[in-house]
Amino acid sequence: MTIDQFIREHEPLWDRLARTTDQMNYRSQTVDFIQFSTDLEAAQTHLNIARTAFQEEELVSRLSVLCAQAGRVAYRTHPVTWQSIQRWFLETFPAAFWSLRYWILLSSAIFIVTAALFGLWAIQDHNVLDAFMSPNFREDYVDHEFIDYYSNQPSAVFFSLVTTNNIGIAITAFGSGILFAVPTLFVLVINAIQLGGAWAVFVDAGQQSTFWLYIAPHGCMELFAIFVSGAMGMAMGWTWIDPGPRSRGEAFADVGSRAVTVAIGGAFMLVIAGLIEGFVTGSPLPLWFKAAFGFAVWLSFTATVSYLGWQASKRGLSGTLKQAERIEFSLPATTVYKRYT
Repeated sequence: MTIDQFIREHEPLWDRLARTTDQMNYRSQTVDFIQFSTDLEAAQTHLNIARTAFQEEELVSRLSVLCAQAGRVAYRTHPVTWQSIQRWFLETFPAAFWSLRYWILLSSAIFIVTAALFGLWAIQDHNVLDAFMSPNFREDYVDHEFIDYYSNQPSAVFFSLVTTNNIGIAITAFGSGILFAVPTLFVLVINAIQLGGAWAVFVDAGQQSTFWLYIAPHGCMELFAIFVSGAMGMAMGWTWIDPGPRSRGEAFADVGSRAVTVAIGGAFMLVIAGLIEGFVTGSPLPLWFKAAFGFAVWLSFTATVSYLGWQASKRGLSGTLKQAERIEFSLPATTVYKRYT
């Protein structure tokens, strides 16, 4: 192919890329970002060909300027605005959450089944129950320690302590996914055994209802945040084992990017759980009201995020940081969304 043929074949694409770049600079009308990014990648390839195959300074200069201008538009960042924050909560986080939904279900199942099995085992076998908690301490735990735990400190102080502790657990479950998710599973199982054992202690004392009424207000959101953190860790760990058709680095970068998005949302979930635990669980409100309130908050949050994530997935969003950077901070609010890969 001669240089003239090369220009005639690809000049329409270069002109289209230049027009789209101007539109995005001046926000004059809606644009198709997918077409824009495809054209930019093609133009960058053409620039490399022009440099190596033709070595035509005028063409190289033209394509260099075009790619530089388009690249600045594609990768520029803007100050975080209320609109970008709103879009993150309504699109980016739900999309990442939805993309990890099967891992969240698996993490939840592992935790719940482990807690139930250990609790039932401890209820049936007092040797197990005694090993979990001594009889003398069990009596004090049921009568005083458990309930007083939620009201011994000022609400604000208690909220700060439990939120910090829970975020630490979530970070451990999430971050350890890089080690093939083995520590992640350990964190899930240990916390499940603690919950199942505490349930068995209250069943043995004939006060099972007290246990659930105090756990339910904050526990629905708090435990779900732990499930989500475990899901992120397992998803990253599995990527090392089976990256699919991509390289391990590419697969891990993709899953890890979505996991970080969910981790930010998970921290928000734990703040909500901490607020409930600090200000509602230990309050003098009726127990049934506190339990119903906590369940309603969790159900509303999960249903809303799942629906928004499902809608975002239909537009091709998966919640990666790359998408968040290019879409949320680089494009006009009226950008037409199509499919993202």
